[in-house]
Amino acid sequence: MVIAAISLPDQHFVALEPIHKKHAFLKTAARELSLRNLEPLAIRLEQHEDHDYDAAMSRATFDLAAWFEAAKPYVRAGGMIFGFEGQLRADLREVERFPYEIAGKPRAIVVRRST
Repeated sequence: MVIAAISLPDQHFVALEPIHKKHAFLKTAARELSLRNLEPLAIRLEQHEDHDYDAAMSRATFDLAAWFEAAKPYVRAGGMIFGFEGQLRADLREVERFPYEIAGKPRAIVVRRST
């Protein structure tokens, strides 16, 4: 989320991180890098009350299909849900893939439009 906030300074980012150590890192990064567009919250997804985001992304904390379902109520219709794929998943429908490689291993950013 830090990279996204740096890359898109005109966009507002909310980072949900229930693990104290990781949340503390996000808060420190936002403060030290003057990322006024990054708002780290120390809560789980299920505890978050806002449900009108343009996009949501997960850093591989969910099974990809489960992530798409979990994020759907939080993203407005027409918004995008981003996930990361380590292996091609034939069971995912209505997604767009953006492939890349890390250390010679194929990966993909996978995007599903919210309905």
